[in-house]
Amino acid sequence: MIALGSGAVFLLAGHFGLASSGLREVLVRCLRGRGYLGSYSLVTLVALAGLVAAYRIAGILRFGSVAVLGLAGTGVLDERKGRRYPIEWARFPLGEIGRWRLVLAVVLIGAAGAGRRWAFRPVRLLTRGML
Repeated sequence: MIALGSGAVFLLAGHFGLASSGLREVLVRCLRGRGYLGSYSLVTLVALAGLVAAYRIAGILRFGSVAVLGLAGTGVLDERKGRRYPIEWARFPLGEIGRWRLVLAVVLIGAAGAGRRWAFRPVRLLTRGML
């Protein structure tokens, strides 16, 4: 349970601490654009790998951290884009997304939830020593 909690905290801290703070600009300047993206991607992959490895212990906490990341992260990203591109962001209409895209997103999320057993079957077989 500690490993899963640590992985969840690490994932959230990486997203909110690195990508959504003033530290991001400093790291982009020091590492350059691609260097920052590569480092950030590596940190995110390590966090996700930790969550997947600890999945059997408590899947609810893993899902909860990803849900918090998605729900709270949206507001953080919107706020950051608004600071960076104030004129363009103010003109961006929510209606531009379109209802069909929202319906498609709901359908895809439902399909992903329904297909998760099939998608993670190799992981279950591997953890049971069957593969």
